[in-house]
Amino acid sequence: MKHSQSYSRQRQSAYFAAAREHYRIAASILDDAIEDTELLGSTDQWVRDMSKRTMDKGRELEGLGHEECVAGGHAEAALSRARLRHSKALDRYLARKAAAERKAVAV
Repeated sequence: MKHSQSYSRQRQSAYFAAAREHYRIAASILDDAIEDTELLGSTDQWVRDMSKRTMDKGRELEGLGHEECVAGGHAEAALSRARLRHSKALDRYLARKAAAERKAVAV
């Protein structure tokens, strides 16, 4: 049986793919909260907690992937882009929240 990748590399690839998907979901959770009532009410805490828990799971999966073998540059770059997408989603979320707070104070 011939494989183009070692088993450890295959497992790493699976862990990294799952980590990137968790990072995508965490960003989506933040991006989906757009209404002022979501940003200022009890949903705000749920959104932040759920996004953080999802990111933590992604980081755990990424760590498991790093335990398998040394990651190549392409894999590291893909993980970095996925984390950056989440970071940008968090920045957008915080900007929407701050705008909603300013709007609520002005009323």
